[in-house]
Amino acid sequence: MAAALAAVATPVAFVWWRVRRFLATGYAWEDLVDLLQFELARHLEELAFTYGGGPTRMERVLRTVAYVALGGTAAWVALATYHLESVPDPTELLVAAATATVALLSAIVARLRTEHRTDPGAGRRLAFWRGRPGRWLFRLAAIRLTRRDGLVSRAAAESPRRVASAFTAAPTPSPNG
Repeated sequence: MAAALAAVATPVAFVWWRVRRFLATGYAWEDLVDLLQFELARHLEELAFTYGGGPTRMERVLRTVAYVALGGTAAWVALATYHLESVPDPTELLVAAATATVALLSAIVARLRTEHRTDPGAGRRLAFWRGRPGRWLFRLAAIRLTRRDGLVSRAAAESPRRVASAFTAAPTPSPNG
């Protein structure tokens, strides 16, 4: 039980510490989400240039092979299960195992090829930080946080959100003087 608790608490504590450091430099949750959105869009554009915008011919062929082999496996298993004789023919089981292997391997290769083109890890990272767990970690990390020396990093000071909020918070001069 203690090992399972440590396995969960250690990464959470590490991420909490990193978020505290991020907040201490003057950045906010919105800055991280904006940065991750920008980085994902830029990276997907690079991947689209390198691998193309949609699935390649090889990916479509592998996906078709996977579906056909999966259907063949299901058919052979159904034949072996509902066969009227009590002992199934060994070749039926061999064919079912072979088609299952082809389905599994072609599906794995097709998925790997798709991941090269789409980078699902970056999308999951953005979804995590944009969602409730990311907001929750930022709120938790901000508890009793003080900035070091009251300095804000130059990048944080030049952030569009920071500049916009600084101008909206500034008092406007009165027309009466």
